[in-house]
Amino acid sequence: MARKTASKSVCGTTLVDKTNGLGPPPSTIAAQIVENHSLAEGGREPKSRAAFGQLLDEIRASPSAVECNVQSNYRLISVLAEAGLDALAKQDPFAPRDEIITQAIASLEVIDVATRRSPDVLFYDGPGTNGPGSQVCLWLLPKLFSAIDSREYSYIQASLQRLLQSFLDTLARSPERWEEVALLVQLYQTCIDGTS
Repeated sequence: MARKTASKSVCGTTLVDKTNGLGPPPSTIAAQIVENHSLAEGGREPKSRAAFGQLLDEIRASPSAVECNVQSNYRLISVLAEAGLDALAKQDPFAPRDEIITQAIASLEVIDVATRRSPDVLFYDGPGTNGPGSQVCLWLLPKLFSAIDSREYSYIQASLQRLLQSFLDTLARSPERWEEVALLVQLYQTCIDGTS
């Protein structure tokens, strides 16, 4: 019996579904991260933390799993910022520090993939009931810049800096986004001035 391979076009790229029915299609991995996070109340329990880590690994192994849908990526980035970054700042002496650091770095990598596949997400006004309720750049950038200045985040500073540079590089590729690049540079400067 021959295995059936499905393909679909996402963001102008043809993706081939290699799961052959043995796992979720890649487009649902990001949705699973969002859903599992909301069910686990922030990923505090070890079991949900492990599931979060596994989903992060899957999405990093298959970047095409991140959709081009701005609203989906907004929710994904919101969850990654909370579960992947905020967990690092918590002073829980029983938390597995190495695992949390690894998940924070992986979260930054997935945020980078989401913003490269859907640059509009940086300036998307998210729904007030399902997320922070404002543009990603307005709530995420201050969090990232304060993390760079924080001792708790010292292990991920290089990853933070790469992500911030990636935001500029992604937007700068399109001349129609140069105004957004200028705005982002102003936001960077405001955040830097605020943490000095």
